[in-house]
Amino acid sequence: MTGVQTCALPILAGFHYPPPIDHYHLGPTFAAKHPEWRGVDQNGRMTPRIAYSYPGVRAYVVSLLRELAERPIDGVCLLYCRRPPLVEYEPPDVEAFEREYGLRPQALPHDDARWLRFRARELTGIMREVLQAMNAVGADRGRPVAV
Repeated sequence: MTGVQTCALPILAGFHYPPPIDHYHLGPTFAAKHPEWRGVDQNGRMTPRIAYSYPGVRAYVVSLLRELAERPIDGVCLLYCRRPPLVEYEPPDVEAFEREYGLRPQALPHDDARWLRFRARELTGIMREVLQAMNAVGADRGRPVAV
């Protein structure tokens, strides 16, 4: 059949509750090994998600996508539909925002446009990292990996 593409559909989601079961409690998972990379809410409480604010989290996700792309698929489609937010009030982002704006993001409304744009940079960053990795895999295998 021509024109049919095979595509991996990974969901960028909180690592704590991935479907179909909660494997967080089933041994040394990525989330269990890295509690320091958990999300932080506006009140400073840890959340049940692994946060994309941390380079180690992004590297792990990109490594999984690389592994998928090395299989005979045409591309990957990242789904941002599960368990947002993917970036919350993690210390690296809070500190960088305070340096840039001189404001504490926790004191702003959660829908402040400056804070939303700032947080979106993390997701833009992971997409750049994914594109770079998929381009490298595509170059190695002699055909592109669509994103």
